[in-house]
Amino acid sequence: MAQRTKRSAPLPSGPTEPSGPTEAHRIKLEAGRRALAEWELENGPLTEAELAEGRARARASLGRPPLDPPARKMVYYEWEE
Repeated sequence: MAQRTKRSAPLPSGPTEPSGPTEAHRIKLEAGRRALAEWELENGPLTEAELAEGRARARASLGRPPLDPPARKMVYYEWEE
């Protein structure tokens, strides 16, 4: 009977470095989400205006153009005569 040779793969010892820009980006996003959730637990939820300001600042820091403001919803009222 033929014998098999043992093979082993080295395991990382300790924290590993991100495996590329995509992984590093994902880790940063997760850290930001955790920090925001903690802040909201202590201070209450952010208002729509605060969220919009944060998004605008984030887009500006990335060199992206601002988003167009959301279109206002049309509300139709029915009058009874």
